[in-house]
Amino acid sequence: MRKAILLAVLFCLTATTPAFAQDPVKIGVFSLRKVMLESAPGKKAYAQLKNALEPEKNALAKEEQELKKLSEDFKKLAATLSQEGKESKQRELQKRFGDFQMRLQSFQKKASEEEARLLEPFKETIFKTIQKFGSDNRYTLILVDSQGGVAFAAAGIDVTDAIMNELSKGGK
Repeated sequence: MRKAILLAVLFCLTATTPAFAQDPVKIGVFSLRKVMLESAPGKKAYAQLKNALEPEKNALAKEEQELKKLSEDFKKLAATLSQEGKESKQRELQKRFGDFQMRLQSFQKKASEEEARLLEPFKETIFKTIQKFGSDNRYTLILVDSQGGVAFAAAGIDVTDAIMNELSKGGK
């Protein structure tokens, strides 16, 4: 019995020895959204995106206002128009609204593609920076806090500002 206890104790000691030699687990969390919106390269990319899309966005907003005004005018004049006149105006308004919706969808698709084109290289830079930061600072794991991916993270493990600092230094 004594031998069994001694063997069990020795086994426990030898089994836990390698665990002491390992580095402690170090976990970090960063906000991709904050890095994208608040870092200098992110602001630059979003400014380029805004400049590329602003003219068409403004034209669509203006057209939307015109369509609202035409719709309001139609409602006011509907009582004075003949049945045929009402139907004609209504078809014209529906056609214009349909055309507007198609242009709006096309713009949204274009905006999404342009955003991906402009931001993808920046995202690659961010993740290279995170890999270097994690390696240099001996992190075991760095998680992205985006769209509900992390339910809770203590403020002490948030490395967003440190990563933004590395990005501003041009770290890759």
